[in-house]
Amino acid sequence: GLSTPCDADAEYESVVIRGYAHVLTDTEQKRTVLTEVIRKYAPQLAQLEMTEARVRGTAVVEIEPVSITGKYHR
Repeated sequence: GLSTPCDADAEYESVVIRGYAHVLTDTEQKRTVLTEVIRKYAPQLAQLEMTEARVRGTAVVEIEPVSITGKYHR
């Protein structure tokens, strides 16, 4: 929405997480995680059916952080 590109500025937040990650394979655990993600970030989709095939076809990665560092600039 800027009229001239030189009016732009940087605004960011970033994080680097080091740790262990693994793909969840338990269907009910995946369904629980996916339901919570939808409820938080896309509540308008919460009423849609989450079929067994959709759950099986979606990768869910659990991350166990060991260290977290971040950068914040506004």
